[in-house]
Amino acid sequence: MLKPIDIKDMPGYNPIVKNGVDSASKGLVTLEDLGPGIYPCCNKHKSLLKVSKDGIWRCGELGCSNGCYWPN
Repeated sequence: MLKPIDIKDMPGYNPIVKNGVDSASKGLVTLEDLGPGIYPCCNKHKSLLKVSKDGIWRCGELGCSNGCYWPN
C-alpha cells in the first residue's frame, strides 16, 4: 500500500526543520486519488502544495504545519 513519508525520514533531511516533520506517521496527511494521479492531502484542509523539486509537500493554509515527502 502506498503511504506518504514523514519529512524526517526523507533522504537528506535537514534537522533544523522542526514543523510538520512527522505528519504522515501521525495520520495528518494521507494519499488520495484525485483523478490524474495519487497525491498527498492534508486531512484538515485537503490539498497540499509541492514546495520542492525533491518532493516535499506542505499544506498552504496559514498556521497549518502538515506536510510530507512524496517523490512520485
